[in-house]
Amino acid sequence: MAPLSQPIRSPPLPDEELPPGLILFYHPHYQRPNNILMTLPRSDQSEEGYGVHHGTALVACQIIGNNAFNKSRLALDQKGEHPVNLPFDDVLTHGEYYFVVDGPYSMEEPYPVVASFQDWACPGQHQIPATWPYLTRNYDPSPGQEVCGITRYRTPLEGAHLVPKEQGYWYILNGMSAHSSYSFADINHGANIVPLRKDIHSLFDARAFGIVPKNGVYVSHIFSQKADQYWPDYHHVRVTSLDKEARSYLFARFAWTILFHVKKFVTANESRIIVQVTAKKRGDTPRPQVTRLSGAVLYEKYIGGGSRESAVAEGKKPPKRSRTDENLEDDDDEDSEDSRIQAIVESVYFWGQEGDDPNRRQWPSDSTAPTGDDDGKGKEMESGIDEPGDKAM
Repeated sequence: MAPLSQPIRSPPLPDEELPPGLILFYHPHYQRPNNILMTLPRSDQSEEGYGVHHGTALVACQIIGNNAFNKSRLALDQKGEHPVNLPFDDVLTHGEYYFVVDGPYSMEEPYPVVASFQDWACPGQHQIPATWPYLTRNYDPSPGQEVCGITRYRTPLEGAHLVPKEQGYWYILNGMSAHSSYSFADINHGANIVPLRKDIHSLFDARAFGIVPKNGVYVSHIFSQKADQYWPDYHHVRVTSLDKEARSYLFARFAWTILFHVKKFVTANESRIIVQVTAKKRGDTPRPQVTRLSGAVLYEKYIGGGSRESAVAEGKKPPKRSRTDENLEDDDDEDSEDSRIQAIVESVYFWGQEGDDPNRRQWPSDSTAPTGDDDGKGKEMESGIDEPGDKAM
């Protein structure tokens, strides 16, 4: 398979959508109907057609497989006998793949999966895959010169949290302040924030957009079919305006985005072996542990209690939690998430209207035109990555 080529830059047809998704299956439960880990849009292009960046799909599965970075792979067949032998930056173009984790696993005792972001442990900086590069340049613009990290627009900008601000408990529990050399690096610290244009920020928080490494640099990546209008111009674009110590926060953000997609798998009315964070008694520090839960228990635990995060995102008073719900993931229901994404897409370029979040950090500017960054406006980036506005194929 050919490596990642230039992103699509020709305007889409009015009704054009992203190609059908690529399916990633749980292994070894391959023969059962409800064992799709996730489906990812074929938003990347190679000489052999549309597909998904290999490294993005693989690391996503490894996160779901409890950070199985050094003992897992994707396979082409149901039994896992034909592993994918592709470089990190090649493109997966088959219709379906199977995620295999090494170990004493069987049909009766399959490998565990992380059920939610709240149950995921952020690895130390040296345990994050080496394919996620360190940043060397710091983002320190002059006042009034801040630009969106994806579109390069100067306004309307907002400060987008990498680890979402609603995940303050998780941030503290995982010691994320230690991932920065700055003092008092709380969840609002600069290393955890990237300036984004308002509509891009909304899609980012709706898990339709993400930031991943390709060819050694961080680029935008579309994770939802509902964001297809943004695909031609803002997928596979180099992301700037990142703090030099943002690496761990970027990785956590990727996990937060990906673990939303595992919700259907976890709640598919099947018994699962999962990793969950629990405390033996009140006041103890929660610890991850592996356990098997029935489909009914999983549904009640991860869906039945409702979503605090969706309420916060919509500006509503969040529902009260019971003690047993305190550490559960607060993912939005997928149907309501799709509606939210569609509303965002339909309101592109209509900023500053009623309903703006007054608590979001605003990035003042006197210009609405796209601007270039230090690498130059409209220039083709290294390794086949374009700046926004380049319409070449």
